[in-house]
Amino acid sequence: MIHNEVVHIVSTMFGMSDPAQTIQQIERYSAEGRLELAEVMATEFCQLMLTKHQEDVQQLVYLVKGLRLLCSIHLQRGKGSDGLRWLKKLHSFRKKLYKYLKKNAPHLLESLPSSGEDYHLAANLFSQAGKKGAAKKMYRKSASVLSQPLEVWSDALLNGITDASTCGALVNSFSHHKGVSRVNGRFYVMSSTGSQVDIESIKNALGIAQQASINIENQCKEYIDFLEQEVSRIDAGERAANAQLDAALQNLKPKHDYYEYG
Repeated sequence: MIHNEVVHIVSTMFGMSDPAQTIQQIERYSAEGRLELAEVMATEFCQLMLTKHQEDVQQLVYLVKGLRLLCSIHLQRGKGSDGLRWLKKLHSFRKKLYKYLKKNAPHLLESLPSSGEDYHLAANLFSQAGKKGAAKKMYRKSASVLSQPLEVWSDALLNGITDASTCGALVNSFSHHKGVSRVNGRFYVMSSTGSQVDIESIKNALGIAQQASINIENQCKEYIDFLEQEVSRIDAGERAANAQLDAALQNLKPKHDYYEYG
């Protein structure tokens, strides 16, 4: 039933030559939690775009977006092994797209997601599929591209990669975070990469690192305490819920009390 509905939707949209609208619809279904529908629709979309990507570079852009979406949806549905079957295509066509843009329109490269984000996605898929060695390799590859990616090292710890090097990398990346924010009632740590990372995930990852590595035990506890204090301060109205706004307000405060000079 769902499959027939999706085929009709996709066919209609492509009849209108509007793959951009199809992408938006898949994203909407995914955000709404209608993941089965989003998966079937994304699969149909990618299969169709695989026949069109050689027509022009815009079709290639749509294909890469579709593949990234499909892999993400597989991850959300706990179907890591299925996601891995599409992951190779994502890497292959992303490289093809980057190569084309680097030669013909280098100014557009900055508007594309970093390859580090795709490596992070790949690491999570490998982990979910039970391929721990490949996952560890991809987490490190992702971190080599991104700048102090708190979200990458947090996922690595949460997915069972608890060696001393990974624990140390998590702590180091946390020291570069951009503050705590409350967004739609939920708390996030703002990574140096710009990503919002669920605060409970970070606390759990720090707790794992605290147990796994004696050398950073005190530092992990200090960071966990800091996060809990920030949540309490935001709830009490002692600081702005937005980390960037709070930092800006702190910068506006006078550095000295003018009355201290008699």
